[in-house]
Amino acid sequence: MGTKMPLVIKQNFVKGLKIKREITYSPDKKNEYMSIFNELKQEEIIQKGVKFEDLKWVVWNIGIEICNLTFELPFHQRRWELALKAWALYQLKKRVNRDSIRTKINLGKEIIINSWGFSDISGLTQFYDNIPPVKQNTFKAVTNEILNFIELDDTLSNKIKDIYKSKRKQKRQRQLPPFSEIVKFHEAVERLAEDFTETEQKKYAPLILWWRLTNILPMRPREFTLTPNECILKHEDGYILRVRRIKHEGKNDDEQIIEEVPITEEAVQWIKSYKELTKDYKQNEYLLCYQMHNEITNGRSGIISKNQILSTDILRRLLDDFYEEIIFHKYGLTHGIYKLKDHRRILLMETRHLAICNMLFMNYSPHTIKLLAGHDHIHSQNPYAAHMDLYVESQVTMLTETFQRAIRQMAIGNTRDINQIPADLRNRRIYKVEDFSRLWPLPHGCYCLYTPLDCPVDDHRYCPYLFIPKENWEDALEWLTDCSDRLESEIKTTLDFLMKIRKDPSKRGEANNTAGKLNTLVHQKAIVDAHSKELKYRNWEI
Repeated sequence: MGTKMPLVIKQNFVKGLKIKREITYSPDKKNEYMSIFNELKQEEIIQKGVKFEDLKWVVWNIGIEICNLTFELPFHQRRWELALKAWALYQLKKRVNRDSIRTKINLGKEIIINSWGFSDISGLTQFYDNIPPVKQNTFKAVTNEILNFIELDDTLSNKIKDIYKSKRKQKRQRQLPPFSEIVKFHEAVERLAEDFTETEQKKYAPLILWWRLTNILPMRPREFTLTPNECILKHEDGYILRVRRIKHEGKNDDEQIIEEVPITEEAVQWIKSYKELTKDYKQNEYLLCYQMHNEITNGRSGIISKNQILSTDILRRLLDDFYEEIIFHKYGLTHGIYKLKDHRRILLMETRHLAICNMLFMNYSPHTIKLLAGHDHIHSQNPYAAHMDLYVESQVTMLTETFQRAIRQMAIGNTRDINQIPADLRNRRIYKVEDFSRLWPLPHGCYCLYTPLDCPVDDHRYCPYLFIPKENWEDALEWLTDCSDRLESEIKTTLDFLMKIRKDPSKRGEANNTAGKLNTLVHQKAIVDAHSKELKYRNWEI
């Protein structure tokens, strides 16, 4: 049996971790792990040709069969990949069966992903509740091994163990899916909105509109499907949306009233684009077009609407198809098709929760949120406020994806001889200083594609026009990481302060200023993280 591998985990590296002398996990120990990796290669336990940096290791199982160990995690949890590799090395050193190691690594990734890096235990609870009983003992064993390996603090460790120790005879109320899944779903929606076939556009237009609109305005699924066709009103201060509100949800004789709520010009454009797409079809009093849906699916949805209404059942079927046809088959964002009751799936009703989180983020007054959400009491907002740290983190992640695409396109647009570069190479090319028509030098070996004198930001790390040559990637990455860590700390402090003062009417002005500062910090961190992610993306391609 091998000895326990020394690891050090920095307290500020992963939330909730406790420093222990016998465990010292840190990126600074990478050389030590690589040494063990090379020893295992010499012993032909790890196949020749495999590199430590690879996200997939090929190992020999009993000398005659190969087994793949895959460590890839979502970008925002990639800090755990090195920890997984260290854990795998420890298992290999102890000569644990390779298939068993693979099972442990795969389940370990699920535990990390569904607990949002052990920061959202509710996600892990839902994951465990959906595991078949025959696999729950494996979950318990692997969870215990992870907890012993990284040594979480006792309070957090006990909370995780309570997930499978408690019998939970009563069915738990479903909570939001992990925010990593929300980010993944959002990415698929926005990609499809720009990259679609005619069939995909017509089929999924109602679902895209549902996701976009109900993420900013708290609407129940049925309220969304009953949105009036003539729903937009021009107002002197902007636009008003006519929304059909339902009282006593679930009863046959529901009371329906029309409310008028302010919306953004962007939301108006979403609705106008949908109406333009459906203008050649027969219209009724509702915005969503049943005729277009019935035509594009050839009536194969199996759901017939006598009133020619695109019902919540149809919208739910579109959501099922979206997970299979778009998220899995078209974009490959999941490793398989999520089952209907999988806790990672987003349900139609959950965008209402996200919309309320968004209003908290934008510092809507408690009274306004109460009216827009249809709550009876202001206190009903408390459960949503508890999710704000994860919501803000998801906003950073989604904006990072957007900014990364913009940064890549910006570099292409500023090159001198772009027309001489084949189209399929433009997004993958590593640009050099001489490729650009004009550049201005900045600290840390970076350059500005804009005019520094006119630059609207104080720190160039917040600017999408930042260009970093390949020879300076290593220094620049450290520079960017320091900034990202500082911004993360500022975001948490600012958010905590906003949640503390938001219900005090005498501090509305201060709360508005704090919300504005929070929004700025989120955008700044997203741009910084986009630069970092782009450097890592380019580095992996080489």
